[in-house]
Amino acid sequence: MEEQIALNLQPYIYHRTYLEDTYIYDVKNKRVYLFNSSAGDMIDIIEKNPDIALCDFCTKYADIYGVEVDAIEQDTLDFIDMLISNDIVFSTNYKTQISGEARKIEREDGVDYFEQIDDEIHRKTCEAKIVLSALLEITYNCNEKCIHCYAIGSNDTSGELSTQDWFGILDQLAEAGVFEVTLTGGDVFMRHDFLEIFDYAISKRFLVNILSNGVLATDEQIRHIASKYPKSFSISLYGDTAEVHDSITQIPGSFEKSLNTLKKLKALSVSIVVNTVMMKQNAESYLGVYNLSKELGANFKLSISICGAKNGDLTMFNYRIDDIEVMKKIIAHIEKSNIEKFRSTPVEGRHHKDVEGKICAAGLNNFSINPFGEIFLCNSLDIKIGDVKAGSIIRQWTESPIANEFRKLNVKALSECSACENFDYCQFCPGLAKQETGSLVKPYAEACFIACVRAELREGGEEE
Repeated sequence: MEEQIALNLQPYIYHRTYLEDTYIYDVKNKRVYLFNSSAGDMIDIIEKNPDIALCDFCTKYADIYGVEVDAIEQDTLDFIDMLISNDIVFSTNYKTQISGEARKIEREDGVDYFEQIDDEIHRKTCEAKIVLSALLEITYNCNEKCIHCYAIGSNDTSGELSTQDWFGILDQLAEAGVFEVTLTGGDVFMRHDFLEIFDYAISKRFLVNILSNGVLATDEQIRHIASKYPKSFSISLYGDTAEVHDSITQIPGSFEKSLNTLKKLKALSVSIVVNTVMMKQNAESYLGVYNLSKELGANFKLSISICGAKNGDLTMFNYRIDDIEVMKKIIAHIEKSNIEKFRSTPVEGRHHKDVEGKICAAGLNNFSINPFGEIFLCNSLDIKIGDVKAGSIIRQWTESPIANEFRKLNVKALSECSACENFDYCQFCPGLAKQETGSLVKPYAEACFIACVRAELREGGEEE
């Protein structure tokens, strides 16, 4: 074994081990690998010891299992050979020993498989109550004034967490094995230290998603972000024309700037996502936005729900689509095209007889932190469970009496909904229910309307 051979993990490789399975995301090449936990131990050693000599690597790996190096050396070297051959690990002076098909690791490629693996990890970690992801609202300050925005009236930045505060939060999440973080706002570029926070998250090997309107992003910032291999960069487009989009953001020129940022990111091989929210003002633009996202080579994610503002203002409910024929057209295309609206709620797709099923995935493997350090089960669910200033985030998430009571909620708690003939088509959200009715489990207008539309489509066999 040559001592001078040094090993490093490629910068676009992200990994975590959950329940004896190691998931590896190759963000650059859009590949996903699934290994056992012993393979995860190998990759962990290389990540935590940059430029580690091959002989030192074998020693550290043998020490984990309490065996002599000679007993595992050949199998270890064979696996390292495959990691290097498949561009997961790199070494400037290593010559692969295995040739041809033997070097290929079984894998699945492509963005679609990314989503499938996301769903698998999501399901497993929910069942085991393991924190998988965190949504970090680093500011509510925004350069747009979207008419439906839930953060309206929240532009006061005086109490926001500092750069070092966010570094400390990311340290805690990395230590706890959290895999994915989403950086959002407001608009993240309103913080002068956004790239510092982003870089720190990348340095901790989180899969990082960015949600922004993209208007303020400079070419230099875009190039920097692309060089760090985020998992995705999402930008909201509310129409396929400036007239529609800018009327919702209330900022002239925002459509062109957002569109240009998406194009620049795509040109640099960043996975881009077009988010859109359907409301009365843009309902007729639905297909236009969908087609535009396909032209851009973007994933398309849609919401047909509008929530109230964090300051208690519910006037944006007036923007909800209430024309059943218009909503039918949108939902028919959603279901026909298998568009990702938002993660399917546990109620949706179940028979109402499954009374032990959870009504919401909030707090099962995730949480959110607002700009002031308050911890919530979900940013759409106004139930505070802790504060980052009060100690361990994960301990608060695990032990919060409020959180644990919420986690007990199941379909049986929806007593007023259970007899509804459309219940199997319901996309019930406790957060929206609480906003509309003051209760986490009472039926609310939007869910009832959408369930009615979906039932008519399914039972009537209507198509777009």
